[in-house]
Amino acid sequence: MSMSVIIKQKQARILEAVKQNADGISVSGISKESGVTYVHVCNFINECERLGIFKSERKGKTKMVALTEKGKSIADMVSGIETAIGVSALPVREIPKQNL
Repeated sequence: MSMSVIIKQKQARILEAVKQNADGISVSGISKESGVTYVHVCNFINECERLGIFKSERKGKTKMVALTEKGKSIADMVSGIETAIGVSALPVREIPKQNL
């Protein structure tokens, strides 16, 4: 059984990335940790904010995102589903380090 049958893998990875950073994480940080494009992360965050799953605040130019209580409950449910079917949303992939 594929994780995408129950919840889309990209959304599960975004939820997990935010869950692992309880004090908040930037949108670009979510994108890097989840391996999901910045645009997809932005769209998902906007929809989840509308539904009361994520909350955000600006720190300078950076938008920091965290889970609401409702979001924590949903993220825990998704983790439970992953455990039950034997898959994991994270880690996604190893991000290559750039030589500067």
